[in-house]
Amino acid sequence: MKLKTALVSLLGMVMVPAMSAAESAVYDWPDAEAPVLVNAGEGVVLLGKDGAPMRAFDWRANSGERDPGLRLVDMLGDGKPEIVGAGRPSFVLRANGEPVFEIEGGCEQLIVADITASRGLDVGCVNRNELRAFTGDGQFAWGVQPGRALEWCQVEDVTGNVKMDFECKLRGRDAFIRISDSGELLTAEPGEAGMSGEAPELNEAVAASDAVLKGEERFDFDGDGKAEERVVVGEGSLKIVGVAGEEAPLAEVALRGGEVEAALVKQLGEQGGVSVVAVTSARIYVVDKVEGEVRVRDFSADASSYRRVPFADLASVYANGFEDAAAAQEAVRAIGDRIGQCYASRLRGNAYAGSGRQIVQLTVGQDGKVREAMQMHSDVGDSQVERCARQALERGNYPGVQGESGTINVNILFTFRDVER
Repeated sequence: MKLKTALVSLLGMVMVPAMSAAESAVYDWPDAEAPVLVNAGEGVVLLGKDGAPMRAFDWRANSGERDPGLRLVDMLGDGKPEIVGAGRPSFVLRANGEPVFEIEGGCEQLIVADITASRGLDVGCVNRNELRAFTGDGQFAWGVQPGRALEWCQVEDVTGNVKMDFECKLRGRDAFIRISDSGELLTAEPGEAGMSGEAPELNEAVAASDAVLKGEERFDFDGDGKAEERVVVGEGSLKIVGVAGEEAPLAEVALRGGEVEAALVKQLGEQGGVSVVAVTSARIYVVDKVEGEVRVRDFSADASSYRRVPFADLASVYANGFEDAAAAQEAVRAIGDRIGQCYASRLRGNAYAGSGRQIVQLTVGQDGKVREAMQMHSDVGDSQVERCARQALERGNYPGVQGESGTINVNILFTFRDVER
């Protein structure tokens, strides 16, 4: 019992509690691009600052007290929470929903802890015959196959280097092995459990309280400068009422897909005014005022009901050493669709494919052919996308240069938005 309690204490600090499909939560999310995160038990949906769904992710999530499928925790040490999914696949997303990395085969148990010397937190991926460690940004640190099937692991610093070591229970046996933070076996033979399971408390996001649903939170919905409005939830309906009371509501919404289970009031964009975000088991409702008129929108709370729309934006193209620099820039933009297809085709095969910015410098000879395509920077985190984009640029037709060669710097932003099917 002591071991079980210690393990729950350790893992519970970095996890959002497991939620069934009937339970929903909405988070006042600290990201300017995606200011609201919704978990309706069928994955997560991030709302953009326009109040519409921006990113949606569903996966075969783990469940149970040792490994809930979702954690919201600062993995990268930048003061903002990342979205960490455990199961098949297992993954880390930035706060705005941009993928950081994915373990495509998934993990039977995912452990978040300070394991390596990297900044921020790391993950331990436990599968039946192997334990692997990755940095929070997806760099493979080490893997070990102890020759015995593993059931689950817990962590504690037993070597005294302020990094977490592992203690893993052998499958079907009341016996444990220990593995260091560098992937070395610490015990030659299995022994009894010895770790306390205690660890420093880690940051986690906090779901919105039920004060909005209870009508206890007042806010300025009508824009008169007075926080007098409140939410009233009834059977099959949601009202926003002011000083005139429920008989003359400022807004009334007939609900589909169950009763409201979570709600949040927040200013989403820079236009002013607040939005009421209410979540049922099936729908996400966003109620606000636009140019004095009440607007009610509703979207699916099921993350699997969204499709991914990719974008490859040629953010900037700079040409130097060409007889006609504008023609060189236009030659790059002419193959923009091919570069976009690099990203689109990858996303069709893998919803967690990397996104981000790639900068490529082309060196073009007198014959207009590319001599070299050098990648100057990338935080895309997907070698297939990066390689495909470089190849598309290499095959372009470019104008003549003034001297021996010319250069073109191409700045590409790969990103996506999810829209309801």
